[in-house]
Amino acid sequence: MKKYLKNKSYKKFLVYLSSGSLAKVVPFLILTLTTTVLTTEDFGRISNFSLIVELSTSLILVRMLPFFETDYYKNNNEQNNHIISNVVFIMIIAFIALLLLALLFANYLQKITGLNLIWIILGVFSGLFGAFASLRTSILRLTDQARKFATFQLLNVFLLAILTLFLVFIFKFHWIGRILSIVITSIVLFSITLRFLYKNHDFPNKFNSNKIKEILIFSLPLIPFAISPFLKQGLDKIYITNLISMSANGVYSLALSFSSIFDMIVASLFAVYTPMVYKNLSKSENLVNSKRNLVKQAYKLMGSLIAIEIAGFFAIMFFVKLFLSVDYLDSLIYLPYLLFHVLLRSMYLLLSTYILYSKKTKEFGLSALVFALMHTTFSYFLISKIGILGALYALLFTDVIRLIYTYYLSNKHNPMPWWDARSIFTGNSAIKN
Repeated sequence: MKKYLKNKSYKKFLVYLSSGSLAKVVPFLILTLTTTVLTTEDFGRISNFSLIVELSTSLILVRMLPFFETDYYKNNNEQNNHIISNVVFIMIIAFIALLLLALLFANYLQKITGLNLIWIILGVFSGLFGAFASLRTSILRLTDQARKFATFQLLNVFLLAILTLFLVFIFKFHWIGRILSIVITSIVLFSITLRFLYKNHDFPNKFNSNKIKEILIFSLPLIPFAISPFLKQGLDKIYITNLISMSANGVYSLALSFSSIFDMIVASLFAVYTPMVYKNLSKSENLVNSKRNLVKQAYKLMGSLIAIEIAGFFAIMFFVKLFLSVDYLDSLIYLPYLLFHVLLRSMYLLLSTYILYSKKTKEFGLSALVFALMHTTFSYFLISKIGILGALYALLFTDVIRLIYTYYLSNKHNPMPWWDARSIFTGNSAIKN
């Protein structure tokens, strides 16, 4: 135990996990309270608003952060600050374009989400603010500022929780109160991030058309990768809303909220593992040993996640049956499928880290689009036939196919000794460099 406590990576993981745990436990408790005053239909509306925010954030970032992260340890501070300013410039242009599209397709968006235009616009703005917050957390992870990362994350959580309590329970704004809480919290975090960039990263720095072109060549092929979660679970929510009911979407969204607890654990693990990959591959004098060590850590990461998911499922099942309304018990039916999805997605993200480092993004981005479209096609057909379970069957089927293809791409562009037991456990590697 003392050995682990002295390990720098393990300490960082504990900080990320502790803050991440609180970041999920607190909303989970708030969620439990809100089920006493909000209907499943209200949860459907909140879920659709959150979907707009998440999609907007993904499209505004255009997957530029991996470009910044993969080269971070190769660049000096001036070069990194220069990249940050150009990333922000692209983010603002993307936001303007997205806002215009939202206004252009306002009637259609209102129809499929069940939300008025004002909430859709606020969702896009919140997406911009969320993109800035993501940029800050990326910088904090890369600079090994785990405590500041945790502080920023917990500020988000507790501010959102306090505002929800006031606006939903005291002022009786119901589902509108929850949405306003999300918007206000995003504005506060955006303000803090702007100050952080001005103070620490010489922002705004000069804009360079060649650098912008370089960033876009890397990131544009990754747009399908960025929006594939929306094309999967996001469109599933819209399908469920329109093919079944807003109430059914609320129950399904609650199951997703439970599985997001494990997404948090995955994020904590990758907050340590991803910078480790980029740092080791960028500056390693002995690449063979570095790859061997990264594979060992990857196996430990996946093993830990499996154990956590098994224990977590039984804990959530006990909690739901004890505390939540009977209207929400059906969410437990969908949870095992979603936990398996979290595991498969974690393996996919792990392999994609090596593809992103190689900067071979065209094939990867195209494959993300193909698998997302495959899922949406199967999902629509199966939901219309067998209900919510159809979405989950489609999700897991495409997860497995996607994982196999991603392994092929990862091994093609950045081979790792995944199956060489001797290289992992006895020190004989099959990788030649």
